[in-house]
Order: sequence, then structure tokens, then C-alpha cells
Amino acid sequence: MSPDGRLGTREILRRFLQQEGLDIPLHEAWVKPDRQRLGALCFVEHQGRVLMLQRRKEPLFGYWTAPGGKLERHEDPRQAIGREIGEETGLCLRSARLQLVVSELSPDLSYNWLLFVFRGAVDTDRLTESQEGPVRWVPLAELPKLDMAAIDVQLLPFVYDDHRRYLIHIFFDRPPEGKIVRVDAFPKMKTCSPDRHDTAL
Repeated sequence: MSPDGRLGTREILRRFLQQEGLDIPLHEAWVKPDRQRLGALCFVEHQGRVLMLQRRKEPLFGYWTAPGGKLERHEDPRQAIGREIGEETGLCLRSARLQLVVSELSPDLSYNWLLFVFRGAVDTDRLTESQEGPVRWVPLAELPKLDMAAIDVQLLPFVYDDHRRYLIHIFFDRPPEGKIVRVDAFPKMKTCSPDRHDTAL
């Protein structure tokens, strides 16, 4: 706990994973805390389309990705993704479900991340201009045809698995080319309504 009485980053992440019903020891995901930055991404969905952003900076410069960003101090991943989606797109997430925890390592410092990947829903498709890059709605079936990094295309089946969640380890030997080196599957968290596949924000 910090001098101001707030929880430290490790404890925030441990509690978050516990609240999400994921039995993942933090050290198995955040394997190099001195190198891996913390981030959150969200595949935001509205009427069969997914919101994507074309990055203007590394990592994955020029590629289309799910919007998101870095965790700020004292934020958990769910708080971070709600803030980032609002800042980057003007949208307010109605709900979000954690789908992947992705541990990325590389000799290139730009490709060392612990990412929390959500699927989210919104009530409108009206966007504001993003300083992070162009954003647009893409039909779900067309996602694999978008100019995405190859490793992100490989992750799509895990993102859209409606039965399990995953801890995935990726190694970037020659960024942006990466390879999946380990996958651990976990059951979905039970929800109180068949219409709610996620947690309201």
C-alpha cells in the first residue's frame, strides 16, 4: 500500500483478476514487471460491427488495432479501458467483459506489455475524432481482412470464443512479427442474465 493509503499496482492487479474469476497467479502473467508496461484494449461492438483504430505510433505503427491504452497509477484494467475508450472515441462503454490477458515479451522495449483485452458494448456509434489515429466501424466478418498485424489476426479466435477466456504468452523476436508460445484457457465467468455477457461499467 502506498503512503497515501492506496493499493499498490500488484495488489490492484491481483484483486482485479480475483474479481474477474481468473485463477491466474500474477507472476505467471506479469513475468517481467521491470520491462512490461500495463495496458488495456477493447473490441467495442455495436450492431454487428467492431470499432478499430489505426495506430500512429509504435508498437504496431500503421496497423489497425482495438482501441485502448496504458493503465494510469492506481487504476485497474476495467477503470482504464472505460477511460481510454472515452478519451479516444468519445464513446461510453455500457459494459465490458475481460476476454484475454496477454503477456508480451521482446528484445524491443516497445513490445513488452501485459495487456488486458476486453469485449465491450456501446449504445451509439457516434464517434469523436481521435488524436491516436483514424477510427472506424468494421463488420465483424471483415476483421480478418483488415490491415492488422499477423499476431493480432491470430488472436481473433480467442477474442471471440464465447466459452472460454485465456492467458496468452507472445514473444516478438522481430517486431511486429510475433508468435504465440503458450495458451492457458479458463472458463467464462457466470453471469446473472443470458443477455449480459459482461460487466456493466
